[in-house]
Amino acid sequence: MKIKKVLSQSMVGMICVSTLANVAAASTVDTNQSEQQISEVNEITTPELINVIQGIEDNSGQVNPVSTGDDTDQIDPVSTGDDTELANASLQSTEDVQDSQLDLDISGEGGATASSDSQIMENGDSISGSSPQVTTFATATPLATVVQSGQYGTAPWEITDDGILTINTGTFPDNDAIYLQGPWTQYADIITKIVFTGPVTDGIDTSYLFNGLANVTEIQGLNYLDTNRVTNMEGMFSGMSSLTSLDISTFNTTGVTNMQAMFSGMHSLKSLNVNGLDTSDVTNMEMMFNGVGLTTVDLSSFNTVSVHTMYAMFQGASFVSLDISNFNMTNVVDTQGMFNVLDELRELKLGTNCRFPDDTGLPDIPITSEYTGKWQNIDTGTATKPNGAFVFASNELESYYDGATMVGTYVWQPRPLDVSQPVKAADVTVNYLDSNGNKIHDPQLISGNVGDAYDASSDVYQLKIDGYTLDESKLPTNVKGVLSDTPQSINYHYIEVAQPVKAADVTVNYLDSNGNKIHDPQLISGNVGDAYDASSDVYQLKIDGYTLDESKLPTNVKGVLSDTPQTVDYTYKKDTLATTLNDSKIAPSGQSKFGNLPNAGDNDLISVIAMISGLFVMIGLWISKQVKQRYK
Repeated sequence: MKIKKVLSQSMVGMICVSTLANVAAASTVDTNQSEQQISEVNEITTPELINVIQGIEDNSGQVNPVSTGDDTDQIDPVSTGDDTELANASLQSTEDVQDSQLDLDISGEGGATASSDSQIMENGDSISGSSPQVTTFATATPLATVVQSGQYGTAPWEITDDGILTINTGTFPDNDAIYLQGPWTQYADIITKIVFTGPVTDGIDTSYLFNGLANVTEIQGLNYLDTNRVTNMEGMFSGMSSLTSLDISTFNTTGVTNMQAMFSGMHSLKSLNVNGLDTSDVTNMEMMFNGVGLTTVDLSSFNTVSVHTMYAMFQGASFVSLDISNFNMTNVVDTQGMFNVLDELRELKLGTNCRFPDDTGLPDIPITSEYTGKWQNIDTGTATKPNGAFVFASNELESYYDGATMVGTYVWQPRPLDVSQPVKAADVTVNYLDSNGNKIHDPQLISGNVGDAYDASSDVYQLKIDGYTLDESKLPTNVKGVLSDTPQSINYHYIEVAQPVKAADVTVNYLDSNGNKIHDPQLISGNVGDAYDASSDVYQLKIDGYTLDESKLPTNVKGVLSDTPQTVDYTYKKDTLATTLNDSKIAPSGQSKFGNLPNAGDNDLISVIAMISGLFVMIGLWISKQVKQRYK
């Protein structure tokens, strides 16, 4: 048969296994030879040998002690059941090996072989046979290196570079003057696993023993921890945010009075076994399950008759279902925030001795097309179809609950599937804000029923506001959506536009060549920065008796309005008239008695009229001359 023994972390070295099939048969092996063989075994076993083999488990599950002599370090024979074998092992330590597994084969299948005629008596009373001694060597595999170590009370501990915290047999101190919590918590960033190798007696105070070991995902051998003397377990496992499963059902908590924040912050916890815990002396359960990842937990073994405070006991946890029907809250004086932020809680079972002297913070149930926003007791119905008579909002349930008449399981009250009445939705508020978030216009509301669609993208809601322009780069993403029981907001952002400043007028003047006004001026008005143009016919007027002097056109006929008055001056030349038809005498100055004659080429019409007038004058003179000659 095979005997397997897993060596502890303190057992290191080369393993030499020697099977002595016959050491006392004087008829076949002389005494000197036997003594020489035993001496060879003793030479392998040095004073540095660390003996960690406490016993070899027999077929019945019992462990027999193993003795080591001072002179020979020989391991006594061990009984392994009906099929008895003898094994003597010697161990030499090295620094590189912490954990080894040894397979010892004495069945005749590849290890030390005993002959068929050998006889081994139990307890080493007599050994006989004729088979020679065969020695077999097994090489251990190097494991992790110790990076931190110490002793907590009398219990040695060490941390290896593979992240394992190993706690060996001993007793934790009642009050530790060096550490306010477990001494290993200062190495929380490198610890991923905790292993108890043997019995450890806890001190009176285990508060924050494993606090903040946020990377630990597994605890082995926790059942070795003896908590018989413990009175304070405050924060014992708090902050172990990566641990998913914890079983403390073997803990003796008879004398514990404080369990405040015991599991607080265990966000990843999915399984917790606290069955059988005696909580009859516990007075403080504040924040005990604060923030745990549990969706449900069995608290049926809890005796809360001595508890005074349940402040924030379940705050922020992930509970979907919670049963505290066995709680005796007769002496509880503080339940403030007990159910605070339990947003996932759908089912709450209450008992005869439940009472809530303070606001528990039980969250309001949302009003939706599925739920009425009320709690209802199941009574003879089901969780999906409760039919109880008690229907309360969250604040009403904690205020009116009476354990004498209202015991039961309360769930979110569903709406009937055939409901015909629409559910009024919360309004959507459309806000109008400047770049600093200040209101620049009264908000508008979009109302309707749960499930109705809304659209705030039209001009009805995208307003044009004087002095502002809509910031297209910050258009809200929820301009279209569906109304629900939750209020919604749509925020339109606007950029302020500078207010226009009235400019000084531009005056367009009409002057003759002497600078005298010949027409009423015109004004061009607007705001500072506006462009103006006085070059059109609107401003370049045709004035009777005058002609625009093209050689003196103003240079500022186009420009920009400002806060300074500006003028545009158009200069005109006065028109000249042709000599009258009945006066051909030309004044010395070149003017007729009727005024200035038109300049050549000034006006074709005037020239024609002058020619015709001259012709008539000449004809008249000729006729006059003929008449005078006839009467001579």
